[in-house]
Amino acid sequence: MIPVRGLEHNKGYCNSRQLHKTIVSDKGRAVFNGLINVAQHAIKTDGQMTNNNLLLGKLAEVDTKPQLEIYADDVKCSHGATVGRIDDEQMFYLRSRGIGEQDARQMILYAFAAELTEALGDDALKQQVLARIGLRLPGGIA
Repeated sequence: MIPVRGLEHNKGYCNSRQLHKTIVSDKGRAVFNGLINVAQHAIKTDGQMTNNNLLLGKLAEVDTKPQLEIYADDVKCSHGATVGRIDDEQMFYLRSRGIGEQDARQMILYAFAAELTEALGDDALKQQVLARIGLRLPGGIA
């Protein structure tokens, strides 16, 4: 577990976007405790926190707790979490196009994780991050 203190908005007219992704395989267990704290004087803050989790093992677990602590008026903050498994319809679609089961599974995992790079403006950095994602996925992607 990696302890994270949270994000603090101490000035007004600021915004933040957080996207946390977790893939849990086999009997693995993940815990997410996220926090956005908006100080009393941080008016017009716009903060979003999302935690998406993909379970691969039948015994895989995720405990997710995104939190907002808002002490100011006139703010726009949201948080959310999803926990799910590989969608059977996605698998069916890919398999019906001649893609093998293992390759289809890897494509879905890669697409799930690669969403993290959409906000990166630097293409070289984006490619480095995508390469690392590929190496970290179960089964890896060459």
